[in-house]
Amino acid sequence: MLPRASDALLELIRAHDTAGVDAMLDADPVQRTHGGPGGETLVLYACYTGAPDVAPLLRDGRTIIYGILIVLVVVVFPQGLITPNLFRRKGGDKT
Repeated sequence: MLPRASDALLELIRAHDTAGVDAMLDADPVQRTHGGPGGETLVLYACYTGAPDVAPLLRDGRTIIYGILIVLVVVVFPQGLITPNLFRRKGGDKT
């Protein structure tokens, strides 16, 4: 679960105050990685509260990179990184 964002930041998001959110995140960038009161990401919280215009300020570049990497791994390795072929003995079963 994500650490909860400050009440002041959550109030700015609910008020659609993009300038205030931007200023608060500039002062404390770590809050980008915090969550809303229900454990959701701040981007999702902004959309839930009807403030999608605030969402671009809240996104974190690392999560975008991680998401792209996950998609690439799924596309390139659809069987997974560790397949049953790795565990099969070459030359048959020698018992």
